[in-house]
Amino acid sequence: MFSTPHGLEVHARRSHSGKRPFACELCNKTFGHEVSLSQHRAIHTGEKPHKCAVCGKAFSQSSNLITHSRKHTGFKPFACEICGRAFQRKVDLRRHKETQHSEIHHIP
Repeated sequence: MFSTPHGLEVHARRSHSGKRPFACELCNKTFGHEVSLSQHRAIHTGEKPHKCAVCGKAFSQSSNLITHSRKHTGFKPFACEICGRAFQRKVDLRRHKETQHSEIHHIP
């Protein structure tokens, strides 16, 4: 949901058009949003401002800290609708379905 029609328009134009107008000046990787470019720059600087309160491990992006925190809590929000097995990361659920259920349900 978007609070303004303009917000929806910008989202649609950037997220679904494939346009990526923001380029990293160090590696030329492109992004659809300026905030994504800003987060990417931390890869080059080595900056890791997001620190785990449990073990102290630091991350350049808050999303990586959130995923990491699930190791401490055991939270597994991604469940397989076929067998019920749950995973901490969406990519692990996708891999599980590809290796365990692809021949049954023709998962691409």
